[in-house]
Amino acid sequence: MVDETNFTITRGLPFRREIRITDGKLVWPELSDFEVRAQLRKKKAMGSELICDLHAFMTKAYGVDTQADDIIITWSMTGSETLSALTAKGYYDVIVSDSGSTDARAIEALSGVIALDGITTAPED
Repeated sequence: MVDETNFTITRGLPFRREIRITDGKLVWPELSDFEVRAQLRKKKAMGSELICDLHAFMTKAYGVDTQADDIIITWSMTGSETLSALTAKGYYDVIVSDSGSTDARAIEALSGVIALDGITTAPED
């Protein structure tokens, strides 16, 4: 279990974070060997109401140069995506696990609370 990392995301503005898994390539030598799952829920429970499936906003890659064995998960949302997808605050987690249904190996890469803030300026005049 990782320490919680809480975010305040401003709805209507872009959001981007990188999650680094040190030496992750030693566990999953091919990008196809693992998948990234992420959800935002109202409460910190698997059965709680789902606010948003976040995995669509995650990409995966390996590091470069001296960090080539690291896995880098990039969580990126445009301003319109934060406005439409993040409709309520809640609890999130990002899970990296074996591809397929076995999940013999899995880690919780990041988790915490997402609070929401808003912008004053309208997207259109």
